[in-house]
Amino acid sequence: RTEEAEAVLRKTCAENEVEPTLAEINEVMEHHRQNEKVTWWGMVTSDHPAVKAGLLIGISTAFFQQANGSEAAVYYVPYVLEQAGVREVRLQLWGSLVVGVFKMLFVVLGQYNLDRYGRRPMLLASIAGVTGGLMLLATNF
Repeated sequence: RTEEAEAVLRKTCAENEVEPTLAEINEVMEHHRQNEKVTWWGMVTSDHPAVKAGLLIGISTAFFQQANGSEAAVYYVPYVLEQAGVREVRLQLWGSLVVGVFKMLFVVLGQYNLDRYGRRPMLLASIAGVTGGLMLLATNF
């Protein structure tokens, strides 16, 4: 599937990065062919730069997903709704469900659009959206 990998790299990387990246992928694949049995501890203790980078990215993603507080916001939706005057527990839980569903829908939409438009336009749109939302909150409270 080297041709397929090269086609994807040509779409996602700068032209001068395609060949070195493809060579690194082939090197990692050959390393895995020679060492068929790969364990979690083997990945953690690997000295291969690509494995280290992938592990660091994976751990960092998991950490920052929790550290940004979005899950805490979903967790406290029933409490916030109670403080806003919604006394019925069933409605508070439905509110929490609606927030979670919208969060999931926009994550999927964001992933789709990230592949379609690229990181920079999505980042700028996100910054504009967050800024607009905060300004709207500021003017109403």
